[in-house]
Amino acid sequence: MAHFLASSTDDTQPPVRETCNELLDGFAFLFQDLDPSKPENAYRSQFLLQLLAHTHLRPCIGCPDVPRLDTDALKEHGVKGAISLSCAALERAIRLFQRGQLHVDDQFSSRGKATARTPLKLNKSSGKETSTALSFSEQNWGACTRQYFMSINKCNNAALKEIVISASAFVAPTMDSLMAEDGTSPDDVLTDDLLVSANQRMSI
Repeated sequence: MAHFLASSTDDTQPPVRETCNELLDGFAFLFQDLDPSKPENAYRSQFLLQLLAHTHLRPCIGCPDVPRLDTDALKEHGVKGAISLSCAALERAIRLFQRGQLHVDDQFSSRGKATARTPLKLNKSSGKETSTALSFSEQNWGACTRQYFMSINKCNNAALKEIVISASAFVAPTMDSLMAEDGTSPDDVLTDDLLVSANQRMSI
């Protein structure tokens, strides 16, 4: 999100706050092409698909199937939960930038790499700055996340499959780049594992 907003800091683009307002208008940040006029494209934005890929699909690669834990059911509900959390996390980030509680320049290291920094807010009772008030927590974002879940829970299986397939496209390139760091080519076993995991999620 910071990379996207950074592009709005030059003279040819709207300022960050205006960009955030546009993203939040009609929840455009969740729609493909940022166009909320097409309900069928909900939960298909590049922001959401990339976040879902890196925080959920990629870590789940190679997860074993444990019948005793009823992992099939966990996968079914887990995807909906992951999408709900991703939506809430994105909205939080946009609102923090919108209100000026996060600044684009603070989200990059001296080398230009993204770095997550939780913003601080003054606690009037203690007189100290704390990250609690602005943190991504159950207290602050639980209700919002549940509202997203109620909406996503209405998606049919076909819609969920399309979302997962689209997000999976962001996983393989990341794996390839990581494998290339040590000079080796991508491992065919890992690639097969990715495909198996993606196929498992398509059955949700």
